Amino acid sequence: MRKTIEVNDDNVLSFEFYDKNIRDIKSNELFGIIVSKFYMNTITPNIDIVNGNIAYNFSVDYEFVSEDIDYPNDIDAISGGEDLPLIMRKLKDNLAQEILSGEKFMLCGSFESIRRNVYNKTGDISEYQNKEEIFKNDNIVLNCTSELSAYDEQGNKTQKNSYIVLDDTFKEFYYDNTLSNKEDVIMALKYIKLKAKEQYYKEYKKCISRIQSVAYTENLLYDLKQKKI
Repeated sequence: MRKTIEVNDDNVLSFEFYDKNIRDIKSNELFGIIVSKFYMNTITPNIDIVNGNIAYNFSVDYEFVSEDIDYPNDIDAISGGEDLPLIMRKLKDNLAQEILSGEKFMLCGSFESIRRNVYNKTGDISEYQNKEEIFKNDNIVLNCTSELSAYDEQGNKTQKNSYIVLDDTFKEFYYDNTLSNKEDVIMALKYIKLKAKEQYYKEYKKCISRIQSVAYTENLLYDLKQKKI
């Protein structure tokens, strides 16, 4: 389906969008997306006490990349919040690899779908451990339904699918905005992944500390029970 979108405020282009979501795209298939730092979300581990018991879960930070990352002076790409086209290679499920940097990102179609993918419904440790194996290395989700305005052929605003066919329109836009600034884009994406991983392990240590606090108290109570009065 071909739709017209506005990018970076003053650029109106017509792109061909896939009529399917990320999980329906075939493995190793290449496709385009348009992102900005405002639609990069980080996942971190989170421990809650629910009904008196530890619940193992994850949190989504929607502002870490956009608000909390101080980019080095030599990184210009993405840091200003501009719309940036990227070419991705589908790996599996909603995981894809950006072709220039080689970095992996999870893709979701909306803020709500991000929450559904991350949330541990049972709060138990087994489901948590399965998700943690994925998130500890790749904890950035690109929200691929940004607020870029999309219009159909009649000029009506639509809810677009955000995975773009690599036709000549996209290729030219990609060259002008990304490939011509290749090294800076690579540095930016690698730096974002590095800072997101640092955030992940910072929160992970906090979770371990809470778990240990409960475990130490449990050990004390166990020892008391074993003592004869």
